[in-house]
Amino acid sequence: MVESFGAFESALRLIAAHSHPDVILKIRVSPFKEGSFEIPIEVHQYLAVGALAVNSIDWTSARDSVKILIELIKLKLSLKGKEPTIFEKTNNNYKITKNKNTHIYIDQRTFNINAKDESVAEALAKSFQALESDKEIKSFSVLDKQRKKIIDVPRKSFGVLSTQKKQTDSQEQRIKERTTLQIFKAVFDSGYQWHFLYKGIKIRANIKDEKFQSRVKSGEKFGRADALDVDLEILKEFDEELKTYMNKAYSILIVYKKISQSVQDELGI
Repeated sequence: MVESFGAFESALRLIAAHSHPDVILKIRVSPFKEGSFEIPIEVHQYLAVGALAVNSIDWTSARDSVKILIELIKLKLSLKGKEPTIFEKTNNNYKITKNKNTHIYIDQRTFNINAKDESVAEALAKSFQALESDKEIKSFSVLDKQRKKIIDVPRKSFGVLSTQKKQTDSQEQRIKERTTLQIFKAVFDSGYQWHFLYKGIKIRANIKDEKFQSRVKSGEKFGRADALDVDLEILKEFDEELKTYMNKAYSILIVYKKISQSVQDELGI
């Protein structure tokens, strides 16, 4: 159990470091009743220099870090240890498609840590490896102060969470986001890609919106200074050398409206 708590503490520290690098989190085990299977714990925050500073610490760090850690556990359980391949950014959250009729919503911070920070995944895996090695432990549960269960992990699921290496059935991912693309080059021949500026880079994108294609064919004018409010789908491909997903292709699924240069100036686009 000591090894498991140490790994959980490491995971919380690594998570907190993403937004509060000057704060250190520590787990403190409180006294518990004899014969009880519940272990009360407290998460304390310290400055990096080691002194507890009540007035200078953002106390949301511990709460948010615990929330993200639990979200990571739930995400890995739901996806059975595999990585999400179809996801969509919505405001400060991500919607992950598990299957045709099932979606998972997680905090953007949780998504980013899961995708980019292998050290958190390793610490989390070590936590459940330690739990799995103790045959007396039948489940892992977290309760809030009102004794409401936040998460309950049965022993049969420890194996999924103790796997360090990320598993994926696909070398591709698809992400969808609503964004504004400035037209760099409009192409009116069917089957050809338009050129846009997307977050400061030039991209080419297929436009799959048939209603928009009809507007183009009917003679609607589009200039280089105009922009489009769209749902953009990005196809990402895993790069074995860099060990990360790289943008491979772009498709516009829906065009909501055209934004003229004058309107862009007013909006500050």
